Amino acid sequence: MKSSGARDLAFTLIELLVVIAIIAILAAILFPVFSSAKEASKKTADASNMRQIATALLMYANDNDGGTPGSMHNSGGNVQRAWVFALSPYTTKVDELRVSPADPKGRERVRLKATSYVLNGYITDLTGMEEAIEIKEGMTRSLDGLPRPSETMLMWVIAFSVSPKTYDDHVHSYFWFESTNPETRWANIISEIQPGVFHRQSSDSTKGSANHVYADSHVKNLPASKLRGWAIEGFDFAKPPQD
Repeated sequence: MKSSGARDLAFTLIELLVVIAIIAILAAILFPVFSSAKEASKKTADASNMRQIATALLMYANDNDGGTPGSMHNSGGNVQRAWVFALSPYTTKVDELRVSPADPKGRERVRLKATSYVLNGYITDLTGMEEAIEIKEGMTRSLDGLPRPSETMLMWVIAFSVSPKTYDDHVHSYFWFESTNPETRWANIISEIQPGVFHRQSSDSTKGSANHVYADSHVKNLPASKLRGWAIEGFDFAKPPQD
C-alpha cells in the first residue's frame, strides 16, 4: 500500500509540475499581449485628450478673435489665466484632460497644477514679452491666421525627464532648429517633448511613437524616428507653414 501511495504521490507531483509549466508558458505568451493592449488603450486615451483640448482651444479662439490663451509666463502667476485652465468654460474635464495616461509623473503634475501637454511656442500668446530674442518669424497667437492649420502642430506630450512645474505649459520650439548641428537640434527637441511616448523598447529616444495634434484638431501618431529624421534634415516641423 505504501508503495502504491508513493507512486500516486509521485504521479500527482508530476502532474503539478506539468500544470505549472503550462501556466508559465501561457503567461509568457499572454503577458506581451496584455501589455500591448494596455499600451494601445493609453495611446487611444492620450489621442482623445489631445483632440478634446484642441477642440476647446478652437472654441476659445473663436470667442477671442482667433487668439490663444496665455501661458504661465504671462499670466502674472495666475494659474487660471494660463491656457490649460483658461479652457475650463469649454470643457468640464480640465483635470482629466491635461495629464497624459502615459505620463509617469502624471499624478505629480496634477498635484502641482501642471500639464503633460505643452503648447507649441510658435502659437503661444507672448503678449508683453519684452525679450526680443523670443520673438521669431512665424509666431502668431491667432489660430485664424494660420495658412495651413491641418499642417500646424499645436501641442505635444512633455518630455518625461522634465520635473513637474506649473510654468512648463509650453515649449520653446522656436529655438529647436537654430543650430546647424543635427545632434544639437535633436537634443533640443527631446529636452522638451517626448517623441517616444508609446511602445518604447529602450531608453533610445528614437524608438517608439507619440501622438501629435494639429491646429484643425486632428491627431496623428508619428514614430520618433520620423522626428529624428526631420531634425537631421533641418525641417522645422514646429514652425507653422507660412504659405
